[in-house]
Amino acid sequence: MGDLGPRYEARLLAEVRRDLDALEPVVTGGRMGKHEAVSVGRIGGPAAARRLTATLDGENWEEVVVATALLEPTQTTRNAPPEPRGPWAVMERSLWGRYAVTEDIQTAESLVFALARVGGMRSMMWLTVDLDPLPIAHTPQRAASALRAIALLCARGFSLPDGGGVVIESGLRSVHGIVRSAAAYALTRCLATSGELFAEEAVHSRVRDRVVGLLSGPEPDEVRTAWKALAKLGDLPMTIPSGILGPVPPPWRVEVEAVRAMAGDEEGRAELYRRLETFGLSGLDGPRAHVLLVALRGLRADTSGRLDTLMAAVASAWPLAKGRRRRALAWARCELLFRRAFEERTPQMLESCATDPEVSALHVAKLVVDASLAIGRATKGKRGLDTLLALAADARPAVAAFALATLAEVDDARANPTLRAALEGVDVGRIAAAAGAVAARSKDAAKRDENAAEVLVRLIPRLVDPGSVEAKVAVVDALADLITPSGVDGGMPRNVGVEAEHVVELLGGLAVDPVHAVRVAARRALLFDAPATTRFDLRAQQRPAAAFPAVDVSEVLASNARGLKVHTTAGSFSISFAGAQAPINQANLVRLATGGAFAGTPWHRVVPGFVTQGGDPRGDGYGGPGYLVPCEWSNLKYVRGTVGMAHAGKDTAGSQFFIAHTAQPHLDGRYTVVGFVDDGMDVVDSLLVGDRIERVEVATAP
Repeated sequence: MGDLGPRYEARLLAEVRRDLDALEPVVTGGRMGKHEAVSVGRIGGPAAARRLTATLDGENWEEVVVATALLEPTQTTRNAPPEPRGPWAVMERSLWGRYAVTEDIQTAESLVFALARVGGMRSMMWLTVDLDPLPIAHTPQRAASALRAIALLCARGFSLPDGGGVVIESGLRSVHGIVRSAAAYALTRCLATSGELFAEEAVHSRVRDRVVGLLSGPEPDEVRTAWKALAKLGDLPMTIPSGILGPVPPPWRVEVEAVRAMAGDEEGRAELYRRLETFGLSGLDGPRAHVLLVALRGLRADTSGRLDTLMAAVASAWPLAKGRRRRALAWARCELLFRRAFEERTPQMLESCATDPEVSALHVAKLVVDASLAIGRATKGKRGLDTLLALAADARPAVAAFALATLAEVDDARANPTLRAALEGVDVGRIAAAAGAVAARSKDAAKRDENAAEVLVRLIPRLVDPGSVEAKVAVVDALADLITPSGVDGGMPRNVGVEAEHVVELLGGLAVDPVHAVRVAARRALLFDAPATTRFDLRAQQRPAAAFPAVDVSEVLASNARGLKVHTTAGSFSISFAGAQAPINQANLVRLATGGAFAGTPWHRVVPGFVTQGGDPRGDGYGGPGYLVPCEWSNLKYVRGTVGMAHAGKDTAGSQFFIAHTAQPHLDGRYTVVGFVDDGMDVVDSLLVGDRIERVEVATAP
């Protein structure tokens, strides 16, 4: 928690109040220390950027540089990542000037991470030039850090410049594993924004061959990343390793990515069918259950094979199985039934899965929603949509939210009135899901519902409860997508049945909303109108310091908790708080655990190889404790076992937390790290959707 005492308490108060001026008394002799700098970075904003930029000229700049990566640059264009301007451009140049002359590896890594988080296209170009020629430009550690920074810039939406593809290709040829892994990771992130650089047949072939070569590497993480890169490239090796769905498999996290890659390729799917027909059901009481389920999900809408042998094996083993094996087989049975429901165009067939207590009724409904959407796509709306529309009006809020979200893709005239009806309701999950669908549909003139604008305008003043923040952000985004003209840098708003001036005034009023994520969404919505954006920024400067009334600083200061022990239906695991600088979020988890808030809540989100997420009392991802806590971002990395706080935008954390299965660099510096699983990661690996938290114990310091 840093240095305790009055200075520590003052920093906590400043962070809770989001008040930069409150930090002045703890800055000694005009010299900002690393702890104060971190608080400045967490509070954020242009003023924070100016203060931290000034520290880069000081004698202790190495101590404070990491805080610059915690800032969120101001959005400059609605549909593009923020290009640094004003104080952000000054900071970007200062960081680069330091990076160019710094030889210390650790300091250089902090600098390049900051460039990846607050820089823009200039940083992308500078890094590309700096890495060419890669084999001799840097030490392996520095080259790997720079490649990861390029990956983060791509993840933020920036494109590789000319020469960027060559740099990644050179990294894939490196003799150093750390560089090869970083280059493969950069490839997975940059193909989405810069795929044209790898589209030419000769380049594509060379890159594919290099990535295939990584599959025989000794490091599982390198092999896993290589499979992810192949999936993005749309290629597979000539021969799939025999261990994939075989009797002697690689680590499950590697096998999962291999199966995902195979499911995305026509020949790969054919091979998946062959291997699943001979797949043994042993070992399904552990994390390998994920491999089977991911394979079956990848084949949901493919009718080129029936998996008769596997169906028979599951049908005979499922009734007699017990414990974790029973749960895995129950989910496998549902996935196999999904295929039958799709083939026979009857989504209701999946309702029989609810007869098994190992599969929650909520997630059976989600399967029915998914099947209805898949059938609707396959039949061009002739089948399945009636079921989907009925579920969108289901009395169960979580079920309705699942269905409403899928209406974004439906080409049916009944979708728009169904979404408007949900927006008129009171459930925040339904509202958030419906608003998201309205926003997605607004991008297609044939699906856009201009009648929704009036409903959205009425909704915004109504959503004032802290638990409605995600819904409010979604509503603002939906309204923005409806009114935004085709040219987002200027022009009149679309005529959507409400006065444009009224919409601009309504959004401008959110400049003083107490929630940061709402202010960001409202400003982003106004970016097409430069005068309105300027007025918004001026008004925001008058905003009183935001506060988090549910956060009791004295409670945080008094806490002696050193971690949590989480008891689940799959077993127990421990979370250590040691090394994680997040006292407010840690104290919040302790408060919730002590009050029994987690007891009985499900693990509602499991993405094998990525994260397992829980702590939502609703069980659908839209729930929380009814209050917000601030984000406490840091430079800690998301590696396997890192525990982070979920949020719907900066400073909207609550009770939901997640555990990373593998390294996830794109989460670094943007999700609060509250701790690390120090015992029982095998239990985390084996958790399936619908498993529950039985209770959470607090471990205190002796």
